Amino acid sequence: MKRLPMIHVLLFVAAWVVGYLSGPVGLVIATSVLVGLELVLWRVDLVELPRRRRTWFEVAERDRRGAAPAYDDIRHAVLMGRHSRREFDFALRRRLEHIASSRLAESEDVDLHRDPERARAILGADLWSLIDPRRPISRDRTGGGVSEAELAEFVDRLEKL
Repeated sequence: MKRLPMIHVLLFVAAWVVGYLSGPVGLVIATSVLVGLELVLWRVDLVELPRRRRTWFEVAERDRRGAAPAYDDIRHAVLMGRHSRREFDFALRRRLEHIASSRLAESEDVDLHRDPERARAILGADLWSLIDPRRPISRDRTGGGVSEAELAEFVDRLEKL
């Protein structure tokens, strides 16, 4: 239905040209035909036409994407977090903070928000700077985000807890 707006414009222009060339009677006839065609086009536009059958590849791709939407979200957040510090703060930092909070609570009995100094000592100052809840969200869109090595080190350190 992407071409219907263009069809509406073409019908209007055609009716105007016919009406202009044929005088008042032609204008009435062209306008009547235009209104009838517009009503038919609107009806077609409102009715959902049957879709073509999907190929096996399209079905498999849709199923793959639908099977693990959380995975796709996390993958997207990691890619965006590597782009700039602002994107990291919006897309990935809260997730990492939540994972670290959960891991610290399970293994070390430390609440990340109530005892941030102890959490910082366990995680290390370099990795703490990634998830520090008191750090404001960065506005830097031009500088690089978090490197893959930093993310890998963060995950490794959490796994060792």
